[in-house]
Amino acid sequence: MEKTLISLAGSGESVELSAIVNDMTNEEIESVITKCMRLEDGSTTEVIRAIFKGSRDKTEKSQMRTEFVYNSCIQILQSNELRSKANSEIIGILLQEIDYLPSSMVIKLTKTFLNDIKSADSDLGKSLDLFPKLLSTLSEQEAVSYNEDEMSGLECKNTLIKTLCSSRWHRSHVIHLANMFRDVQLSQEELRSVLNKILGMLGQLDMQELPPIVYQLLLLSSKGHRKLVIERICTFFIDQDIECARREEQQGSSDLMEVEEDSSEALHHTEGTVMLHITFAIKQDQDLGREYVKFLKVLQQCSPMQLLAPFSLAMALSTARIHRFQEQVYEILKSSILKSYKDDEKKTQNNWAREMIPDMEDVSILVEHSIENSKAGWDQVTQGLVELGFNLMDSFGPRSVFGRVTEAVAQSAVLSPNQKAANLGSLILLNTFKAHKVVRPEILEQILNRVVTKTSSPVSHFIELLSTIVKSFPQIVLECQLKVREAFDYLGYLPSSSADGLLKALQPLFKISISLKDSLLLVLRKAMFSRQVEARIVAVHGFLLVLRNFKVMGGLPSSQSFCSSQESTSSQLIVDIHVHTSQNPNSNEALCLEILGNLRRCFTHQADVRLALYEGFYDVISRNSKICHSVIDILLFQMKKYFEMNEDVMPPLRLGQCVITQGDKTYLAEPLGHLVSCIHQCLVMADKIEDEQSDEDIFITGQADLKAMMTSIAQRMIKGELEDFELDKSSDYSLGNSTGVKNTIFAILVIGLYEVFMEHSFIMTNSISVSVSEDITKLFENYHKLCDTLREKSAANGAKKGGKTSSVSSKTPRSLMSQKCAVKFLQLLFKDENPQHQDSIAVFHDRPGFVEYIINVSNQKLQQLVDRGRCDGAEGQNKEKVYQYCCLIAGIYMSHYSQKLQSGETVDKLLTNAMLDGLHNAFKYISIQQSEKIDTFLESMVTIKENENTVYNMIKKIQQLIINILSSDDHHGHLKDVVSLLNIVNLLVHQLPVSSENYTKITEWLKKISTNQSIEDGPVVKRLLQQYFTMLSKSSNVLVVLRDVAQDVHSLCGDIDQEIELEERTHYSVVNQKTAVPTVILLVLSQLDKELDYSDWVLNSLKSSLTLMTTTKNAVLGDNSQDEETGPTQRETQERSLCGRLGTLTTVFHELCQSTLPTGLTIETLLKTITHLYNTLGLMAKYYLMMYTQKLGHFSVRFEKLVKLTGTHLTQLIYAFITYAQLSQSEQIQADGKDKKKSAAGTSGSAKIIKERKYIPNLIFSIEQYEKFLIQLTRKFKVDLMEHIKLSTSRDFRINTAALNEALEEQSSDDDDVDTDGDSDGSEKENDLTQNAAAAAAKTAAPRGTANTSIAVKEPPKKKSKLQIKGKSKVKKT
Repeated sequence: MEKTLISLAGSGESVELSAIVNDMTNEEIESVITKCMRLEDGSTTEVIRAIFKGSRDKTEKSQMRTEFVYNSCIQILQSNELRSKANSEIIGILLQEIDYLPSSMVIKLTKTFLNDIKSADSDLGKSLDLFPKLLSTLSEQEAVSYNEDEMSGLECKNTLIKTLCSSRWHRSHVIHLANMFRDVQLSQEELRSVLNKILGMLGQLDMQELPPIVYQLLLLSSKGHRKLVIERICTFFIDQDIECARREEQQGSSDLMEVEEDSSEALHHTEGTVMLHITFAIKQDQDLGREYVKFLKVLQQCSPMQLLAPFSLAMALSTARIHRFQEQVYEILKSSILKSYKDDEKKTQNNWAREMIPDMEDVSILVEHSIENSKAGWDQVTQGLVELGFNLMDSFGPRSVFGRVTEAVAQSAVLSPNQKAANLGSLILLNTFKAHKVVRPEILEQILNRVVTKTSSPVSHFIELLSTIVKSFPQIVLECQLKVREAFDYLGYLPSSSADGLLKALQPLFKISISLKDSLLLVLRKAMFSRQVEARIVAVHGFLLVLRNFKVMGGLPSSQSFCSSQESTSSQLIVDIHVHTSQNPNSNEALCLEILGNLRRCFTHQADVRLALYEGFYDVISRNSKICHSVIDILLFQMKKYFEMNEDVMPPLRLGQCVITQGDKTYLAEPLGHLVSCIHQCLVMADKIEDEQSDEDIFITGQADLKAMMTSIAQRMIKGELEDFELDKSSDYSLGNSTGVKNTIFAILVIGLYEVFMEHSFIMTNSISVSVSEDITKLFENYHKLCDTLREKSAANGAKKGGKTSSVSSKTPRSLMSQKCAVKFLQLLFKDENPQHQDSIAVFHDRPGFVEYIINVSNQKLQQLVDRGRCDGAEGQNKEKVYQYCCLIAGIYMSHYSQKLQSGETVDKLLTNAMLDGLHNAFKYISIQQSEKIDTFLESMVTIKENENTVYNMIKKIQQLIINILSSDDHHGHLKDVVSLLNIVNLLVHQLPVSSENYTKITEWLKKISTNQSIEDGPVVKRLLQQYFTMLSKSSNVLVVLRDVAQDVHSLCGDIDQEIELEERTHYSVVNQKTAVPTVILLVLSQLDKELDYSDWVLNSLKSSLTLMTTTKNAVLGDNSQDEETGPTQRETQERSLCGRLGTLTTVFHELCQSTLPTGLTIETLLKTITHLYNTLGLMAKYYLMMYTQKLGHFSVRFEKLVKLTGTHLTQLIYAFITYAQLSQSEQIQADGKDKKKSAAGTSGSAKIIKERKYIPNLIFSIEQYEKFLIQLTRKFKVDLMEHIKLSTSRDFRINTAALNEALEEQSSDDDDVDTDGDSDGSEKENDLTQNAAAAAAKTAAPRGTANTSIAVKEPPKKKSKLQIKGKSKVKKT
């Protein structure tokens, strides 16, 4: 039978074919098709084609036969019994036959497919390829009957697609359906329904099924709705990451842990494949990329945490590999990270903001997750992580000042958002370097490039990262040795601080790589001969670094240090070094000798180069003791150039050789004071080394000679006078001629020498005696005289030049006395109770100014530690030693000050103030630079009981000192001390948790002091209230306190309406007549401005959440009704809290706006802050307008109350206050105009008034904008918000009716006594009188509560008396 059918169909005998087919039953047809399928000879398709060809006579029987064959073929395709080629041929036949099918049959077949899709048992297979053709054919029909309804083909198609999308799909069919819809012609509405259906099925699919379905979705998005697809896909995987993290936190047993690890790993692999699909789609479709960038911007503004989730961050970094979107994506990620840190900073500083915005996950943890996930096959993310890390590190500040790089030393214990972002970038690069070998060379190259090229910005954070990498992975870094050598070539062009940091970071490599060390030495030798002084300094620092770290184990003959040839070649050096292994310390002898020979060249270089050498020698021999004798021999050789051997010759040093004169210019050639200081420190270290190694046979050549020299110079300087140096008061110190410059340089050198020999005389003495004390005081006396002379001459020269003092000679040079010596002096002066030393100590105390000098030197060292993290002199860079000295200094200062205060003795105020300043700097340095040691630092000053907080105990001791000062009878002389003590409390408070009980106790103590103590000193009150406000803002509600303080200010200053009498009663005693204005009110306004900033931040957060809800209402949240129910509840709570807060702020300004304030800064600041308030209120109104536009809710009842409060208690008072301010300004201008002799003062006062006038229009504009938004809200919500807000009055003209009547009556009485000569004269006088009266009335502002009227009249006709006022009349918009 099958052959007959095939032959008839092939011969074209359609009549015979139709007859045979009509005679066949359905069972026979099925049997024939089944038989052909078994043969597998390709006859199946021919038989099916023949049956269809013989069934085209459009009879009912033929249509039923066609339907039967169609359904049979679909079953064959779904059974997958035929080969793929045969299936494709059958699909082709069925597609061709669809054109001959009636619409009713098409609808039936379509319904068959719908039923199969709902069924879990059916396998759609290749049969699904027919569905697009069926829908297309159906849409071409003009009219069809579907479910007994007549409709067009397009309507039927739309109905079928809606039915399909609303029905339940089995998850095994989702991928096939998504692929099928690519071939269906869909309208945008139909496409959206299909996409929403497929996207909604993502959560029901297995992990391995997600990448193909995402791929199909991306292909479908080319038809439209790209935003919907990309947002829903990203949001789905972000939620998956959150759910995965939640499951990991809740996992309990080990079995569960293994299961979770497997699921987490599968998720990460799936996400990696999905990212590849999306990235590829973005490359092909730029519109999709633009939509994705828009989505990232929405997340940046509204939800940075979602943007920084592992998948979202990795996806963004993958997209950043596309050049077109690279800059945008990195800027978005950087801004999101900075915003997150800024939000954290806001929450830390304010308790209310912390309660309003929930805690978010740490950004660094999220980024670390992405780095960990990058190991699971996310190779496309690795390069993006590197770029992001460097982008974040580039945000580190501060920038250079006038092209100079400032050392980046932390000035606060709390890092700024930019610094946190830079630290995060460093963490990203470090972990990426560790995890991915492929990017290691690039990371090293970029770090070195930034160190070399960023000469105008700090590079310390890059150097710290490089140092960490080198310490952690030295062998890996050596694999990139070529890049390190390239960086060496730029050492001479770097700032000395950058070059030093780079060499210190790379120092561990020099010990394990001889070739790298040789390259460095060669570069340093070249830099030593550079024309640039900075390059020579870098070379000195580099050589000193090598000397410090390559210790010599055996002794060096002193003769070698002189006999070593300075002309040895580099090859000789390399051969000598390579004789030994790098691990053998004995191999360092030749290296150190060679370097010392190179360093001797510094004595022919500039003073700055020599200074670098002198400052580094002590540190070298303290760490490499075996070269001590060589260093001393070098110093001896240099010292002989300036030492006078003859004991009878004065002065003992040849100062003339320390100066070079070239033409009219004079330069310092030898920093002699630093040379002598270096010699002294090296001799001290040599004695220490000799004591430690007394069992060895050591003879240090030159040490005895240097000691003899130092002793001789010290004795001669003690006996000598300033006249011996030709530096008495008669000498010329002006900087206008070479002689004066030369004498000034000599004076600075001699000042340094006196300090060095004071230290030498004190340190080198075994025990202190009266004679030694007298010698030191004699040196100090000469030092003091010379400093006074230099200061007086500088002041005199400055007066001759117009009052400008030279900065060179007016400032005392940095002290050459070491911190160690200053600490020993302090211990002797304040803590030594040895009876044998009391006479010597008395000598120091009896010498005026000596104790103050020692304290000033100590404070100078502490200030250097705060500013630079290190101080001048020996051991100034040794953190451990510096910490010990800080403990000793702080202990001495605290003990001495406490004893003097408790004993009630008369103390030197300058001395105690200097001690407190130094104590504050010691606390500041320890709390910032060495915060991990704060407890042991405090334990050195106070006795701590068990289970007590060290910080709080220290604060209690300072509190007791403050109470003693305030309760003493003569407390006015010590009020300045209170400021310093409060500054120390402020530093210590940062070490306490805000939620701790101790923190609350300190806040209560500040409140008690402010309430009970009547302090009239402005700086003390300012610091006290500032500390109180800050702590209260962090832990509680500060607005109530601000309201009370504002009431106190109002009570003390009086009301702007003079008829109102106020009771002089205050909540806080520190607010009084002397402190209320301007100290307290400016402090209150500053805190109010901060509180308004926090309100703006919370309001912007609410607006962002509203924007996110609006933007992603359908795309991200979908139809999740639960989110829509819980969201508004939390948002309404936040809105009510914000309205209540703004209401409290309004009551504060209600008090301040009624206060009588002086013209100037106070009124200006008040106007600015009120403007800020109304700007915030305007933002609140705009927020509710946005809510109405998006149909997301209604404004709260509290907002209505807030609007009523501002209308009744603030706005009208502000207009009255503006009137008062303008009247005060007018009076001030008149007062300034009368006093013509004080023209400068008058000009300054007028300038301030003009500046105040600029703020008034801004304030009025803010009020009117706020009212405009209220009017819009009234129209939209049908609630009258303007009920309690009065129309704005005209501010151009104000006529006081009472003043006008009084002026008219006075001038009328005067007119009765004057005779008139004629009508014309009388009318003119009458006109003048009325105009004068109007002017007088206009000058007088109407008091608060009086109605102001504005009259605008046209030009009156001649000979008529009219009241006219020129100007504009402002009309309030309704």
